Amino acid sequence: MSNYTKQISWSGKDALSDSDSEKVISGGDFDTEFSAVQTAINSKIDGGTITNFTSTGIDDNATSTAITIDSAEHVSLAHGIGFNGDTAAANALDDYEEGTFTPVYVASGGTFTNSGSVGYYTKIGNRVHITGHMRGGMTASTGNVSITGLPFTTSASPTYGHSGYVGGASNFLGDRPTSIWLAPNDTFMYPRYQGVLSADNTTFSVIQGEDLSTTLTYNILEFSATYLVD
Repeated sequence: MSNYTKQISWSGKDALSDSDSEKVISGGDFDTEFSAVQTAINSKIDGGTITNFTSTGIDDNATSTAITIDSAEHVSLAHGIGFNGDTAAANALDDYEEGTFTPVYVASGGTFTNSGSVGYYTKIGNRVHITGHMRGGMTASTGNVSITGLPFTTSASPTYGHSGYVGGASNFLGDRPTSIWLAPNDTFMYPRYQGVLSADNTTFSVIQGEDLSTTLTYNILEFSATYLVD
């Protein structure tokens, strides 16, 4: 990729005497100049498609790259996208990502063997939406069960964490999860079940290691959640 460089000193011709043949502008001069312009343009555009482009922005004094268009036609903006004339940095859409992760049951003394567990995520700005399916066996274990593998660390605030939805849970030995809780500032979540204290009050308790089966096709959990990141 090359930039245009002027080939003819046009102002230099003005300084020549009228009798100097070099003072005359010829068709060849125009051919030389426009060929240089065409070469520079062709090096930046291939078949009408921009192959690579960077800009430091509208400000002539800008020193860092603000916009980049790569050969795959991906546009990267250094400071995100603003909407409706909003220039506040906090309101700019500055990140988008999607992918997969592997959720894993963890409990004291036990080992989880995955048999088809998979999670999907989409991150938009500071919010991450996850959805997934879990299945597999856990060797004998005790204590609280957690699920590790979140694609991003949860935000430290709110300090009460985030709650998630359980679409279905089956083939557990004991209590089955009815919701999930994502701890603040961490990369794991807890599957919980809802117990009854009295007719008007309920409590959420974390699934225990004893509730998980050793059978590879058991401990099936369908979940989704949305949480904040810092």
